[in-house]
Amino acid sequence: MGYAAQQALLPQSGRARWGMIALFAFVANLPDLDFLPGFLTGNPNQFHHHFLSHSLGGSVLVGILFGGYFALRAGKPFLQYSLIFASVCFSHVVLDFFSADTSQPYGVPMFWPFSKEHIISSFPLFLSIEKSGSGFEFIWGLLRQHNLYAALVEVLIFVPVLALLALLRKRVWLFRHTGPQLEIEQGNN
Repeated sequence: MGYAAQQALLPQSGRARWGMIALFAFVANLPDLDFLPGFLTGNPNQFHHHFLSHSLGGSVLVGILFGGYFALRAGKPFLQYSLIFASVCFSHVVLDFFSADTSQPYGVPMFWPFSKEHIISSFPLFLSIEKSGSGFEFIWGLLRQHNLYAALVEVLIFVPVLALLALLRKRVWLFRHTGPQLEIEQGNN
């Protein structure tokens, strides 16, 4: 999703493109950093899908932090970059909303701090990810056949999205590079 968001919201070319793709992928996965405190307690799932990380409030905070960074370090518009990065982070929350969830609390606290209620779609698009154990058992457990199948389903859903984005970007690029030339040529006749 981070790659799709980068392509849709801030397409770039050249070497800077790969750095921005990596940054968008990182921000899109930031909500899952809530596994880290659980690793410290020996239960990686202990804090997963809890309030700050998987919520609108957490996403807005991430947007403000990254928007501030880009405004101060690169002179970019604070509000624009805050909205971009908040959206990228929140995309993870939305995708988790549309995922099957087999561990409590079910769903995500999507609208925290306005509501602490965990919500989940009645019609999940994505399979659950099986998680168990602690430490290296947890990490190796992510490579189960079920989880690899779930990843394949996600790829099959997102490849058409990426193809559509590429097609739209190409049409916009062609319009920008051929449209004005046609007007100039027609004006000279």
